[in-house]
Amino acid sequence: MQTQGTNTASPGGSSAGAAQVVVPGGVSPAPLAPNPTNALPGATTTSAPLGGAAPTASSGPGFEFVLIIGGVFVVMIVTQVMAGRKERRRRQDLLTSLRPHDRVQTVGGLIGTIAEVKPDEVVLRVDENSPTRVHVSKAAVQSVLRAAAPAPESR
Repeated sequence: MQTQGTNTASPGGSSAGAAQVVVPGGVSPAPLAPNPTNALPGATTTSAPLGGAAPTASSGPGFEFVLIIGGVFVVMIVTQVMAGRKERRRRQDLLTSLRPHDRVQTVGGLIGTIAEVKPDEVVLRVDENSPTRVHVSKAAVQSVLRAAAPAPESR
């Protein structure tokens, strides 16, 4: 096999500066384009991704992930706020519905019957046999164990 330098002209025209390979039989392949990289001769480089599609100006796969995580975070916060409002409303309804003769339990575990309801405190009767009464804050009432029987309606 005989090879010649880059100044050899091809039979069909002149190719200035292109490398050609002369093979036995006189047929030479198409001239190779100059390759500025250190790749193998004949190797081509492309800037398109593997699928043949042209590169786009999208923000990449990480952006969708951030959007999904952000959406989940927003849903969690909204759910927590709504649940907190519902619980606060339920607690406020409980405290405003306290009446004498309701049996209640305080946050500290004290169980008693309401003797008197004041604007910011409740007087509990804790012992039925003695006149022992305890003053507690309305906010200390945790739950109503037994509501007082409704007063009979007078006609």
